[in-house]
Amino acid sequence: MRYILFLICCGIFACSSKNSSNPVSDKEITVSIDTVYLDSKGEILFLFHNLSLSDFSEDKSLLYNFNTQTPQVEVLDLDNLQFVKRIPFDLEGPNGVGEYVNGFQLLGKDSVYINSFFQYGIFNWSAEKIMDLGFSDIMFGEWLVDDFFRSNNLHVASLDGYKLAGIFDDWRSGDSDPVFGMMDLKKKEFFFDSLNGFDYLDSFSPKNSESGRKERLYWVISSMENNDILIGNNIGSDLYRFNTKTQVIEFKSFEHSLFPSRKTIQVPKTVDSFAEYHRVYLESQEDINFQLPVWDESNQLYYRFSFKNKLGDVDGDLAAVSAKVFLSILDQDLNLIAESEIQELKKSPNFHFVKDGKIWIFENIKDEVSFIRLKIDL
Repeated sequence: MRYILFLICCGIFACSSKNSSNPVSDKEITVSIDTVYLDSKGEILFLFHNLSLSDFSEDKSLLYNFNTQTPQVEVLDLDNLQFVKRIPFDLEGPNGVGEYVNGFQLLGKDSVYINSFFQYGIFNWSAEKIMDLGFSDIMFGEWLVDDFFRSNNLHVASLDGYKLAGIFDDWRSGDSDPVFGMMDLKKKEFFFDSLNGFDYLDSFSPKNSESGRKERLYWVISSMENNDILIGNNIGSDLYRFNTKTQVIEFKSFEHSLFPSRKTIQVPKTVDSFAEYHRVYLESQEDINFQLPVWDESNQLYYRFSFKNKLGDVDGDLAAVSAKVFLSILDQDLNLIAESEIQELKKSPNFHFVKDGKIWIFENIKDEVSFIRLKIDL
C-alpha cells in the first residue's frame, strides 16, 4: 500500500536529485562578531520558545514574536533594538487562534497565517480571522487526510493562501514516518513525497521494550527561506528544497571537509526504558548535528550551522556543557562553497536569521533579548 501511494504522488510532485559531492573550495571564512541588546521598555517578553515562533517584516526591520500564553504578538524593532507594541488575539470564538499555536507566518504587510492544534487560519492585524483554512474534509484516495496524517507546522505555499505545505507524520505505519505534503484547499486534494532520501533515519529509532514503540533520536523539520521550503533533519546534512512556484521538489546531498555528512554513532536497536533512550539521545548529540540553512538576501547565500555537543555534569545530570560549532556556506543553488569551525561560538546556536548581511543568533540573558551577530567575509 505504501509503495502504491508513493507512485501516485510521483505524478504530482516533479522531483530531481543532485549531489554536491565536489570538495569544498579553499575559500577562507573570516568572522567578526558583536552582541547587541534590545530595550524591552520594561515589558516582560515571551522567550520560552527562544523567538522560534516568530516572523519578520519584508525588510527585516520588525520581528513579530507570538506569545502562546496570552495569546498575542510582540512586535520588536530590530533597527532601533526596542520593543514596539503588543497585538492581542482571541483564543477561542470565531476569531480564535486555538490552543497550542505552533505555526506563524507573515503574509505581506496586512495578514498573518497562524496554525494551532487542528486549526489553521489567516488573520488581519485587527486580530480578525479573514480566512479559515480547515482541511478536515480533504480526501486522499479512500482516506480522510485527518485520519492518517498529522502536522505540527505548515507553511502557506501560494499567494492566495489556499495551499499549505510542510512535514506530516504518517500514523498508518504504527510508528510515525515523516513525509512532505501539500494540501490544495480549493481543489480538496492532498499530495505527498515520502522523503526516501532520508531512509537512513530509521536506524536512529531504537525500539522501547517497555512501550513497544520506536523512540526517535531524530527530527525532520522545514522552514521557508527565499520563498522555498527547505526540509532537513538533525542526523544527516542532506536537504530537500520545494519550489513553491514550480512545485518541484529537489534533493541535495553534500560532502564535507571538516565533519561527516551523517552521524556515525552506533545506536542500539532497543532501549529498556525512556531513561536509557534519553541517555542514548544525549550521547548521540556528541556526534555531528545539523540545522537548517538561513538565507542571506544581501549576499545571495545560505548559511548553515552544524555542531557537536560536549557532555558533562550539570547539577548531577548529564547535559551539554559546550559545543564545537561549524558554519557551511552554500550558494543560491545549494552548492557547498566554503565551511569553517566558528571558534567564537561555544554552544549550539539558538534561533537565528540573517539581517543586513549578518547572522543574528538569539540569546536570552536574564530574560532579556540579545543577539550575537556574525559578519561573514569570504
